[in-house]
Parts: sequence; C-alpha cells; structure tokens
Amino acid sequence: MDEDDAIRKVRQELQRPYGYLGRWEDVNTDVEIVAAEPTLPNAPPILGEGGSLLMSIKDAAAHLGVNQSAMRELVSRGKIDHVRLGKRIYIARDAMHQFIDANGHRGYWRP
Repeated sequence: MDEDDAIRKVRQELQRPYGYLGRWEDVNTDVEIVAAEPTLPNAPPILGEGGSLLMSIKDAAAHLGVNQSAMRELVSRGKIDHVRLGKRIYIARDAMHQFIDANGHRGYWRP
C-alpha cells in the first residue's frame, strides 16, 4: 500500500456515518504519513540458494504460502520429500524446488 492509498483509506473511514457515536465531522482531512509498517513483519526470506539446506515445516509452509497443516498433509501423502531427524520433520530446499517444478502449470486451467 502506498501513501496515497493510505490517505484515501483514512478519508473513506472518516466519511462513514456512525450511528452509535453520532457522526464524524470533517474539520480537516489533511493527512501526513509518518511511518508505514509491513503487514507481514516476519515474511520468509526468498527461497533461493542462500540459507540453511533444511527448513522446518513452519518455514517451508511460509515459503509455499500455505498453513502448517497443509504442509504436513503434503509430507504425509508423499507429495513432497522430507528428512526426519528424531521426531522432527525437515524439508530440503531442493525438495521445495522439485515440488514447485512438478506442480507448476501454464496457461488456462479448467477444473
């Protein structure tokens, strides 16, 4: 979201009528954006060549943009290769790339 979008959103919010509190009265709608924070403060790093070779279920799920239970389902069904170290399950970066390559599609998809 850029600065103009933020200003527009604040102005729209101020123009809404509120029955419980009465109605906002616009005196001045000049807005100065002092700082902006990302909506995903802990976004995963890009799945590239750098970083550790193995990722936890949580990190791998974040990289694919799915929740942890979906990632565990992919592992349990054998859709994505994994490594077991004791009771923990890890997914190699290469396995992530192979999964994406094997499941990627081009063009229009019709169910």
